[in-house]
Formats: sequence, C-alpha cells, structure tokens
Amino acid sequence: MTVIVNPISEQKVVSRRCLACRLPDDLREQIERDRIRGWATFQQLSQKLAPLGFQLSESAIRRHFRHVDRDRYFEGVESDPEAAALATTPTPFDDLITAEAVSDRAICETMVRALLERVQRLEQARRATRDPTRAEALMRQSREELRALERALGRLAEARKPRDEMKRRLGEVIDKLAKATADACHAAMEEHLKVLDATADEYVGERLRPESLMRRLARFQAEWPDTLRANIMAATVPIIREAQVALA
Repeated sequence: MTVIVNPISEQKVVSRRCLACRLPDDLREQIERDRIRGWATFQQLSQKLAPLGFQLSESAIRRHFRHVDRDRYFEGVESDPEAAALATTPTPFDDLITAEAVSDRAICETMVRALLERVQRLEQARRATRDPTRAEALMRQSREELRALERALGRLAEARKPRDEMKRRLGEVIDKLAKATADACHAAMEEHLKVLDATADEYVGERLRPESLMRRLARFQAEWPDTLRANIMAATVPIIREAQVALA
C-alpha cells in the first residue's frame, strides 16, 4: 500500500463554516487583536481585509468573534510593550474613573465631547486627503459618528432634565423668598413707624416725659433687630418647608 504524504501542513480551522477562521493565522490574529485590544469596529475590520483580497462582511466577522478566545489576548499584559503604551494613553473618560462619584450627566457630557472631537478629526482627515475612495470612507464614518452623536445628545438632554428641573424650582423658591422677605420688612417698618408716630404725639402733647421718651427709643432700638428677624422668619419658613417637601 502506498501512503501519500502531504508535505503542506493543513491550517487549523476552529470552525470550517466560519470564513474568518480560514484566514492566514497571522492576519486572523491581527484582526482579533484589533477588535479585542484595540476596540476596532466590525466595519473597520471588513475594510481592512478588503484591500488584502478577503471579502468578509461585517456579520461574518461578528459571527467569528462568538467563538474567539478573548482571554489569550490579555495574557502577559504586564510584559507587553503595546499594553503598557495603551495603559498610559489618555482618554476622555480618565477623569470619570478617578472621580469620587459618577453621574449620568457627566458620562453623557464626556461621551458627547469625545464624539465631537472624533467627528472633527474625521472631517479634518477627509479635507486633507486627496484619495476619493479614502475621502468617501471618511465621509461615511463621519455620518455614522454624527448619528451616534445625535443619540448621545438625546441621552444628554434626558440626563440634564433633573438638573434643569431643579434649577427651575430653585428659581421659583428664590423669587418667593425675596418677595416674602420684602413684604415682611415692609410690614415691620410700618408697624414700628406707627409706634414712633404715637410716641412722638405723646411727647408733643406733653404726655410723655423726656426721660420716658429716651427709654422708649432705647428699647425700640434694642428690640428692632429681633422684631424684624421674627417677621422675616414667619414669612419665609413656610416657603422653605414647602420647597423641601417638593424637592425631596
């Protein structure tokens, strides 16, 4: 019996139905690393493979990553120079990670800012390129980023609603407090002016001795701040309590 030996080693394919698994080992590992470590999109991977002669759709690449062992691309991260460079690369979300508390509004604002910067870079690259194909690809990416930016702006508007509502209510409370304080001061002034007028009438009518007048004026001067404070508290405390219940 003659045994035919194939000198060419057969490429190991994880899934024979998966087109991405049939790529050359180095190229397959490269796109897997770009996706897992570099956060490349399926569209970017498809565009990267096309000039190399491999026409894989985004859905085919997406199906491939269902059976990719992601952990193998994070082994030996500490000794990997590329990983060390990634660890020191600044991102728009660095401040959020070190923040004491993270709010939905802060996340949305950071996302919108990052998308704006990316759209700006894409537009700058499109205007700088002289390759029509490359310009069209950049334009398509820019449109996709604009749609993502529109969605992010919608989420930011929703996240800002509680703050805007709080500002509106606080404005109403401040207006009520200002009016109540002014009315209380006006009422206190009118009340004490009546007391002063009555004291002056008694003195002019010689029903009040000079010593009694001076004592009464001194007592009025000493009691006036407390009286004014009591009037203001009586007018503003109910408003403050009502606001606390409404904002709780």
